[in-house]
Amino acid sequence: AGGDVEFFGRGAARRARKAGGPTAGGALRAEGRRRPRHDDPSARLGPDTMRRVAVHEAGHAISALRDGHGDDVAFVSIIPRSDGSLGFVASPPRESQLDTYPAMLGRLRTILAGRAAEAVVFGEDQLSLGSGGGPGSDLAVATRIAVHLVCAAGFGAGGSLQWTDAPTAAQRQQVDRLLRRAYREALTLLRAERAALTRLADALVAEQELEGARVRELIAPRRARRGVKRP
Repeated sequence: AGGDVEFFGRGAARRARKAGGPTAGGALRAEGRRRPRHDDPSARLGPDTMRRVAVHEAGHAISALRDGHGDDVAFVSIIPRSDGSLGFVASPPRESQLDTYPAMLGRLRTILAGRAAEAVVFGEDQLSLGSGGGPGSDLAVATRIAVHLVCAAGFGAGGSLQWTDAPTAAQRQQVDRLLRRAYREALTLLRAERAALTRLADALVAEQELEGARVRELIAPRRARRGVKRP
């Protein structure tokens, strides 16, 4: 919100004055990272939870960087924030453009890659509730995208171009198939990238927050391996 931006800006200016320099990007980034952290000591993560959150966020980051549609990662954190989030992956602002169907499928895969990473590391029978919850959760966001593709963007089964804001039972089945497809692709990717997933999760546990350059270094981008299906 605008008030948050003003709050961070004033904090960054204070930091810059204390350091005797201009209010540059470094001061603003430092303020933005510090301020949103949860002040309640009880919100600190225990070792097991920290590891799980690191795996979850590492899955999102790897999928984003392997997306093939120009997505990037600017910052990854596993420090709890005051909004209740335990971790997040931040991407640079995207240039205004018309999204394509393959790009949206890739975005679905990335959103579900946190859950997929947990499944790869801990097993499908040991998944946390971290992907679900409120309207901003991974599952909620992914479902809204899939509903939009099927019901409002003309990508439903059978080539129908009908628009609706009230999905039929058949359309809900299409949405479910789309989500399942994206999840399978995320699993395939992260199984192939298990070594990178471990490296990135280990680094997050050790350092808590990583810049995008460090994330890319740990993942060591390369061409997708054979067997990893691209949307």
